Amino acid sequence: MILGVHSLENGTHIATNESIMMFTEENSLKNNFVAYYIKLNFKDSGRNTSDYDTNKHMGELLANEYVVPDIEKYNPYVVVDVHEMENYWEYQKYVGVIDNQSSVTMEYANEIAANLSFPIFTINAGTSPEWVTIPISNNGHNVILFETVQDDSMENKTQIARDLVRTIDNFPVYD
Repeated sequence: MILGVHSLENGTHIATNESIMMFTEENSLKNNFVAYYIKLNFKDSGRNTSDYDTNKHMGELLANEYVVPDIEKYNPYVVVDVHEMENYWEYQKYVGVIDNQSSVTMEYANEIAANLSFPIFTINAGTSPEWVTIPISNNGHNVILFETVQDDSMENKTQIARDLVRTIDNFPVYD
């Protein structure tokens, strides 16, 4: 799981991280989860990190430099990049896949979409896919971009995050 790429979308990142920790403490996960949590240094960057576009790009660059190559150590069966959608697009909750995805990625995406009642969209543009999702896919990994709504309540974000983690934990793992 990749969390915090766009740190101003933090509600879903917090909820997902807490869900993974809760299920881990309960010893109720079947599979291992590796959570990458991008944290920006807001004070020492020399940049206006409160600006949404600057903030987004700084997180994308960190993920590209550190997360994308580090994932190779773990050989994950799936990588999910978690985000929140601002209130400017008709669909704010969706499962995104790269247009050249494998049948396994599509199986996983369909499972998330069915369990969370989210539509699936093909993603071939955008800054996060350019810097994070597509490079991971190009390295041969199943990768999904997960978007939920930014102005949703924390209670709803937490329920969505728990459902997402449970769904991923129940994926069949192919060697």
